Amino acid sequence: MAASTASEAADLPGSAVCVLDYSNDPRQIALLALRSFWGGEQHDAAPASWDGAPRSDRGRYLAERFDYGAYQSTNLNADAWGYGARRPNAAAPMARCVVSAFTAALLGRCPQLATPSDPRTSRYLAACWDECDGWAVLTEARNYAGVQAAAALVPAVIDGRLSMTAYWAHEMHVTEWCDAAGWKPKRAVYQDTVCVEQEPDEHGRVESKPMVRTKEWDEKHVTIYEDVPPDHEGTIPVKTQYEHHMGRCPVVWLQNTHNSREPEGTYDLQTPQVLELCDQLDRVQSFAVRATKANASPTLYRRDHMHWLQRGGPPRKGHGAEITGTPDGDAKFLESPGDGVTNSWVTASKLRMQILQACNCILPDMEWATSNIAVETFMMLFRQMDAQCDLLQTPLRRCIREVCDIFRHLGKEIGVLDSEKAAPGAKGLLLPPDVTIDEPDDDDDLDGEPEISTAPFEVGEASFVNVIWPPRQLLSPTQLVAFVGALNAANAGGLVSKESGIEALAAARGAMDATAEKRRIRAEKAKGKAALMETGLTSGGMPGDKEVADDEADKGEGEEDDEDAADGDGGDDDGEDEPKPPAE
Repeated sequence: MAASTASEAADLPGSAVCVLDYSNDPRQIALLALRSFWGGEQHDAAPASWDGAPRSDRGRYLAERFDYGAYQSTNLNADAWGYGARRPNAAAPMARCVVSAFTAALLGRCPQLATPSDPRTSRYLAACWDECDGWAVLTEARNYAGVQAAAALVPAVIDGRLSMTAYWAHEMHVTEWCDAAGWKPKRAVYQDTVCVEQEPDEHGRVESKPMVRTKEWDEKHVTIYEDVPPDHEGTIPVKTQYEHHMGRCPVVWLQNTHNSREPEGTYDLQTPQVLELCDQLDRVQSFAVRATKANASPTLYRRDHMHWLQRGGPPRKGHGAEITGTPDGDAKFLESPGDGVTNSWVTASKLRMQILQACNCILPDMEWATSNIAVETFMMLFRQMDAQCDLLQTPLRRCIREVCDIFRHLGKEIGVLDSEKAAPGAKGLLLPPDVTIDEPDDDDDLDGEPEISTAPFEVGEASFVNVIWPPRQLLSPTQLVAFVGALNAANAGGLVSKESGIEALAAARGAMDATAEKRRIRAEKAKGKAALMETGLTSGGMPGDKEVADDEADKGEGEEDDEDAADGDGGDDDGEDEPKPPAE
């Protein structure tokens, strides 16, 4: 993986990349708009504030919150313009809630990777995913895909160590597709604007400067470019380039839902109309919070003669204060009508439910825990969300298998080394050792220590990877006991075999490998039978062995009696087996 020198930059295949201009790209504009809802920044850079008032500045939400003019002040003149410059203060992050709910349903418990024809490959792939924190990165990519309808995963090897990075769809520009049917990139460019801290000046001040960062992947090489300013003209200088040894372009494209015609599928919030509902929910809820605050700390309204007002000074309210006035004066607290505040919160709740129904998303709340909802009814509520998860699960399965293919090819290409025993600077993929535990074979040696051996992982020849998904909803202990009882009854009635019952029980418990569970049960039965026979031979038999032996003896005697009875004369041999003389 030697890097190319700067003098060879002109001959590198990716040296023609420049700063990409997305200002007029409809796809890029739409993707950035979707991401703004994920971060609650959909009101940033808008020409008007969220309540319709014109705004001259177009800063981000956090910057405006730090601005002194955005806060409520005791100065009456400041309140006239300060509130209009705000963003919604009680925004409900519905986009983030919906996407996180689907991600938790899909990857809350990681699936198992199984290669039925070669267990070695299963252990190797599991070690690769664990080494690069693959499931955490896949969860991050799933969140990105739920927001922008697509995302990208890129495995890499840094100093022999596996790593994996998730990218937003707007950051990855695929210039050429290798397989349009499966959306497999052939050449892809990552480019994004990042803030890079500059060197301190003579006074020690440190400033960050926006820079454009660029990477490129093709079927053989990874090219890293120099960071350049956003106004850089011409091609970007190449910093380094090396071979990745992955057999294909390492960029794995993840669609949120399968789409044969476009690289992006459907985002979790389904349609732009749902995004508009999210915006309306933020507005209504912000107004409801403002009205509730007005009732919690109402404004005092006082009407009195001017001379008495000048004589008594400004009125004060609160503990220990006193308000006096003439008989024709008036003083009262201004509050929002109670029905208006209640209706605002009811409207916000209805908008929230409408958003969740449009997205096929179920978000349980504390009211469900205190209500007497039957188990069947509770599970019926999640059927629509389960159907949506089945659609989202198909692209995830393809993405996982593509990453596994890259890991398999990488292990065969550069080899796998034991990270605990590898020499410094050794070339190969560094993974923790494959640990094998051999239990003592002698049942009498109960105090024997198991033999533990370690070896580097081996990449087998298996090419098919089965992705086994755990159940999305695990049974409670009470439900599990009832389920086991139902399986026993079905098996006793001849409706379900023991093999099928074990598979169903393994799925209900969240166990991953039902085959291993069957193998362990058979091994325990065989071990128990062997121990029973050994005990019967050495100690005269276990309780019940004598009855078994008597039954076997009776069976043998019965067979002899039957033969004797067939001979007649009390069972004596009448010589019918000998040849008889011919009758005269």
